[in-house]
Amino acid sequence: CRNPPVFTNAQAAVTSENGFYPHGTTLNYNCLIGYVGRLRYMCDDGSWKNTNRRFDCQLKPCGSPGDILHATFQLIRGDDLVFGARIEYICDEGYKMVGTKNYRDCEADGWSGLVPYCEVQTCSSVKEPEHVTIIASATFDLDQDFPFGSALQFECSSSELEIEGVKEIYCLANGTWSNPVPNCKELVCSKPTIPHGQLLSDKEVFKYSEQLKYKCKRNYRPENIQHTACNKFGWIPQPTCTPIVCHVPRIEHSQLLTSKWMYSPVSSIWMDPKSKLCRKQVCTTKRRY
Repeated sequence: CRNPPVFTNAQAAVTSENGFYPHGTTLNYNCLIGYVGRLRYMCDDGSWKNTNRRFDCQLKPCGSPGDILHATFQLIRGDDLVFGARIEYICDEGYKMVGTKNYRDCEADGWSGLVPYCEVQTCSSVKEPEHVTIIASATFDLDQDFPFGSALQFECSSSELEIEGVKEIYCLANGTWSNPVPNCKELVCSKPTIPHGQLLSDKEVFKYSEQLKYKCKRNYRPENIQHTACNKFGWIPQPTCTPIVCHVPRIEHSQLLTSKWMYSPVSSIWMDPKSKLCRKQVCTTKRRY
């Protein structure tokens, strides 16, 4: 036989100097670096034949590259965890890779490099603004960094102040806070608009607990009292003017001829069917005839 088979993953252990191989000659092949197994061919009546088809040189497996906490890995080169493959580690949300490389290669002697690790992302420490109280979701020192997922709530130190900004911020996966740290400002109420009413003050802005006095126009009365106070929910009670109405009274042996339910100088006229005498009743501001 001449010209023994040539393989990309194996090499014959011994070759003939003159290139001729007598009948019955057996050639053993050594797998190349990165491959495992064996090959054997025999010269049989002028041609090379595989003595055992189960023999082969296959890519050397590397096994598991190693799991790490708060991360997963994926195959980015090759189809299996064998020689020549490359895997890449990806940290979970809120974690960052520590190490010079986030990948490992399957080499002839195993996986390259060291297993990296992922550490939690942190947000910078927070300074407590003036008149602001910070409530943390866990026990933390405000001078230290806060881990991903931490929440801070803010309250003003006085009921006369209100939060300027958001009342709660979170440490995000990228290591930044969801919103700036808020401040506390003086709590004020704007001058309200009262349908059918009139303010008894020319002020545009009122401070916390300051009272507002108003009056209602003719035919209307205050829903509650004629003064209201500014607090963190606005004006309490809400200044409102409602129409003055009277419930129609019952008068024996009379029938109602005309009626105006709203406050008016003459609200209803009644007539006695027998005497034909009429009686008029006035709806007063006290909502009675």
